[in-house]
Amino acid sequence: MILVGRDAPHRVNANEFALLMRLDMDAATRRALGDAFADASDVRVDGCTASPDRLPPAWLSQRFVRIWLACVVHDLQYARGGSRAERRISDQMLRSNWLRLAWFACQVGRIGAAEARLIRAYVPVAYRLVRLFGGRHWTKR
Repeated sequence: MILVGRDAPHRVNANEFALLMRLDMDAATRRALGDAFADASDVRVDGCTASPDRLPPAWLSQRFVRIWLACVVHDLQYARGGSRAERRISDQMLRSNWLRLAWFACQVGRIGAAEARLIRAYVPVAYRLVRLFGGRHWTKR
């Protein structure tokens, strides 16, 4: 969820916003992100809402790569909600975006092969957890 103000832990800078807009998302989410960033000079996000800070992806994000950017897209999609099929697509986009962010980080030298393997090993587990426990956060229409 996008939070504007000082309560959210992550301030999104211009480089992170550019990376965020390169992720997979539907048109409505892309418009919502563009509107949020156009209207606010200090946009902060809470990252992966339901993920405890002591576990990945928060730990991975602090150390290696801004994986929480994928969660911003996912949280907006969850807030908008929809059918079961739309939830599955949203969760698949989250998985794809986590891997894409790890690939970007590897390409620019922010992480090495060992860290990339750790992320690739974590993503299927995290995806399964989102599929199992994320339903209570999905807004049904």
